[in-house]
This record gives sequence, C-alpha cells and structure tokens, in this order.
Amino acid sequence: MPGGEMDILISDAGALWSPSGHELPRPPLLGPGALASVPSHGTRFYVRLHLRASGACLHLGEVPITRACFERLVWLLVMHQVERAIVEYPGERAEPELLTSQQDIVARLDEIRGEAPGEPPRPAFFLERMALARLNEKRRLPMRGAWKAWGKAQGRISVAELKREAGRVDSQRMLVRLQRDERLETNAVSDVVHAYLPCERMSMLGREVEAQPDGIYGEWLASAYRELALDDEPEPGLHMVEAVVSATGGRAVRTRYERLLLPWRSPGGDRWITSQPVLRMRRMIEH
Repeated sequence: MPGGEMDILISDAGALWSPSGHELPRPPLLGPGALASVPSHGTRFYVRLHLRASGACLHLGEVPITRACFERLVWLLVMHQVERAIVEYPGERAEPELLTSQQDIVARLDEIRGEAPGEPPRPAFFLERMALARLNEKRRLPMRGAWKAWGKAQGRISVAELKREAGRVDSQRMLVRLQRDERLETNAVSDVVHAYLPCERMSMLGREVEAQPDGIYGEWLASAYRELALDDEPEPGLHMVEAVVSATGGRAVRTRYERLLLPWRSPGGDRWITSQPVLRMRRMIEH
C-alpha cells in the first residue's frame, strides 16, 4: 500500500470502490435485511474511508448511513485493525470527532445507523461483558489500578475507606451495600452519567439503587450489582455499558462508559460493590 494510505468509497448499498487504485478483497455477504433502508430512488450517497498507518478518516456525508454501508464499514475497520479514527459530519456538526478505539468507532457508527430511515432505534440499555485481560490495555489503566488494589486487599474494604467514600456525590466510583433483606443501598454516587443535578444525586444517598430520578435506568443498573452481590464466589466484572438516562427538563442523556465492578467485604461482614467507571461518550438527546 503506497505510503501506507488507501481511499475507499462505500455506497449506501454496500458497494466498494478504491479511488486510490488499490485492489480490494471480496467482502462478505450482507446480513438479512441489510438493504431494507437503501432508498430505491434518488441520488446514491457514499461514505469515504481514508486509511492511514496511524488510523483512519471517515467522511460520512449529509445523510444517516444505511445498514448495508455500516456492515461494510465494520468489516473494513476490523480487517485493517483501525483503532483510531477522525469522523467528519458535513452538514451535521462543524467539528470532526476523534475516536480512539475500534469498539468506540463501531458503536458511534451503529448509533448513527440506528437513526437511518427504516432502521430500528437503538436500545435504551446495552451491556457487553469483557475479559479482565483487557485491563492491560493502556486506555484502561485507571481501572487496572483499582483491580490490583482490590487483589492486594483480598477484597477487604476498610472502615477508614468506607468513611472516606460514603456520602460523596462526585466520587470516581459508585459505592453500594447489600442489606440483609437484599436491598441495595447507595452510599456514594459517581457523576459519570451526568444526567442528574447535584441535588438529585444527593437524594440518592441512603436509598435503594433503583430509587433514582430515572427509575427505569435504576432498575436496570441494579440488576448487575445484585447478581454480583448475591454470588457466593463473586468475581470482578468488566463491562461496556450504553444507556439512555432521563434528565431534567424533558431531555435525556445517552452515555457510553466502561465500568469495573468489584465485590468487597467490610470488617463487619457486609457485602459491598464498587463500580469504577470510565466515560467514553455522552450526548444530549431529545425524548
């Protein structure tokens, strides 16, 4: 590949061309229904993918991408192991967006695809479980530090640490205690979602995790905490989370973040869960 660069055009129907003259491998078959959102009439549109040794530049055009185009883009990103991309949105936003992992690039493209005509909306909640080995990646070093500290402490949390963390509404992690009746009590609140006002986050302290301003999100969030807290041999969990959280003023926030769930025991024998999040994306959306 001359200079380590390549240009590829991807049509709304999933066809590929290389303006730079490179020979492209045969792509896999499109999935069922992939052509459903392709307009039968009108001007065709194309996404331009410029591949470089250091990453890629995606020029999306002025309309949402179709599922067929999305499938081809994902195939190309995976095949060329793209982990860094600048995404340009002509007519949509003035500034390009920098994404620094393949997972984030695909998730962002999938979000755009979900807005295309004929495409179903993205789910309000999504969770992907990831192997703890991925904590070794550079972008997850803060969570790796928390995981190593948990191992060093053998899962025991001190009274001093609980006193330091409990009652905070701007903490770097969520702190939850399992009550004897299996309720989950919120003792510290992370502001990673940033949908709630400070006074709303303060109102969550001492209450069940489900008792949030957005109760639907609270119930969904509590399910993974409760599963870990009730496990007789709990193990840390690394998750990619995407959620729509209702915000003040009739709007909502779509947030994508990674979190490390760690199970703890206090000196009194109580079970605690901490959630160490790292924000990946946050956007205001209209209901």
